[in-house]
Amino acid sequence: MNDPQDIALPPPELVDAIIREVDSKQALLNLRLTCKSFHEIATPYAFHTFDIPMKSNAKSLVIDFLEAPDLVKYVRKLRVNAQEGTKVFWDVVKDEEGNELVLYPEPYKETDLMFSRLDDIRCIFLNPMASFANVDTLCLYFPEVFRPEPLYEDENEDGWAYNLAYKICRSLRYSPLKYTLHTLEIQYLPLCDILLEALSSRSSSLTSLKITECLPKPYLTSKFWDSFTYARLQHLHLSKVGIKIEDSPSKNALETDLERFLLRHSGCIRTIRLDECLIIVEKGATPGFPRTWADVWRNIEENIPHLKRFKFEPAPRDPSYVSSGSSNYIGLSYGLWQWSPRAYFSIISGERDRAAENLPSERDDRAAWDRLQTTLEKRRKRSN
Repeated sequence: MNDPQDIALPPPELVDAIIREVDSKQALLNLRLTCKSFHEIATPYAFHTFDIPMKSNAKSLVIDFLEAPDLVKYVRKLRVNAQEGTKVFWDVVKDEEGNELVLYPEPYKETDLMFSRLDDIRCIFLNPMASFANVDTLCLYFPEVFRPEPLYEDENEDGWAYNLAYKICRSLRYSPLKYTLHTLEIQYLPLCDILLEALSSRSSSLTSLKITECLPKPYLTSKFWDSFTYARLQHLHLSKVGIKIEDSPSKNALETDLERFLLRHSGCIRTIRLDECLIIVEKGATPGFPRTWADVWRNIEENIPHLKRFKFEPAPRDPSYVSSGSSNYIGLSYGLWQWSPRAYFSIISGERDRAAENLPSERDDRAAWDRLQTTLEKRRKRSN
């Protein structure tokens, strides 16, 4: 039998194309051990992404990895994953049956230990991050459970979830990483404005921005919509975001938050994606919508000249969906804003029934959406 090191391989470009499709890091790590050729090809893909879990050993994990600069150079994406909630700060062991047990500290030790862990996280972002010199993508994934419970209470600013978000955003504000980022993904991150403001500048290298909020709690503030600017931003992806209707002081006109943001980036935006986003009016008044998705589509078609692609969910995709009785689309695309506590909600069926004559028309939205897509298709053909 031939030695694995001597096995004839397909052309390198074919092997590279195949390995590029492997999405299991463990599979890539195993592949590196098969032979020298696979080791060389698989290594950049195996270490393309580095995950930083919010565990008690997060700091040592990062420092240990940085002691292998021949691998660090391949890292292009950093993912900070706090999906398991604030309990990740405590040590976890398994009992005799294999169940995970969280070892909470004694009450008098809890505060000191938590502040120590938070300080570790701050140190990770202020110092070791600078050693990831080739990183251009940062993903900050917080758990959806950070939504305040019960539903109508404001988030506790003394809670550890809030403090964790604050430490991360505040540290990244002063981290050299912000100068190299091309792609930023934020998921359910309180205080994200701190980081978004730090990246806002004429020299910002950010080209792609994805923000997922946590319904019904809004994390994006009016500062993001009205003033933050990313000079090279080409791709915007918003998910579960409430988009309020406001009077524009600059034009004395009615616009949504989204329109003001996009018009400020009209020279660079190429693609937009909106998932489960709502146009919002203030709760309390009769739910009339002085600005609708149809108005937004028309404004974007006329004033965002370099836009090539726009995806929107939910959006009426088939003319058969458009009917006087198809209220699902309206309920999922339009919502209500409540100031105290700050939150936004989809329109419930009772409110749709009581104010049906004041609600937007799905047919109008569909027509404007189709016109926009036709325009974008023509632009793509011209560019090709």
